[in-house]
Amino acid sequence: MRNPFARLARSNTARPSLRECAASLKASASRVIRRKPVDAAPVAPDAALAADPILAAIAETRRLHIERIRALYVEAPEGQLNPTPEQDAATDAFFAHVDGVLLKTVPTTAAGCAALARFANEFFEDEGFALDEDASNEQHIRILDLIARSPLL
Repeated sequence: MRNPFARLARSNTARPSLRECAASLKASASRVIRRKPVDAAPVAPDAALAADPILAAIAETRRLHIERIRALYVEAPEGQLNPTPEQDAATDAFFAHVDGVLLKTVPTTAAGCAALARFANEFFEDEGFALDEDASNEQHIRILDLIARSPLL
C-alpha cells in the first residue's frame, strides 16, 4: 500500500530547518537586546536641570516658597501687627524671583513645559492665588505664554 503522505513528509532542502530558524532568531534577539537606544539613556538629575532652565527655576521657586512660609510662621513680638523684617525679606525675595526669573524663563523641553504647568497648578491649589496673577486678575496667562514660546512647539 502506498502512503499518500510520503510526499509531504520529505524535507525541503531549500528551506532552513527548525533548528536553523531558532538559532537565527536567538542571534537576532540577542543583538537587539544588547543594543541600547540613544534617546533612552538615563539622565542624571543635574543633567536634567541643565537641559532645561525652567526646572532649575522651579526648584529655586520651591525653595524660596518654603523659606517664605517658614518666615510667616515665626512669631512677631507681642503687640506688633506689621510683618517682621525677616518676613518682608523672604516675601520680597520670593516674588522677585517669580517675576524676574520664573516668569521669564522659557521651557525648552516637554518635561519642562509639563513641570511648569504642574507647578503653577499646585501653587494655585495650595495658596489660593496664581503665581502669574496680574492686575486684571487673569490667571496663568504668562505661564501659558511661556509654554507657547517653547522651541519644542
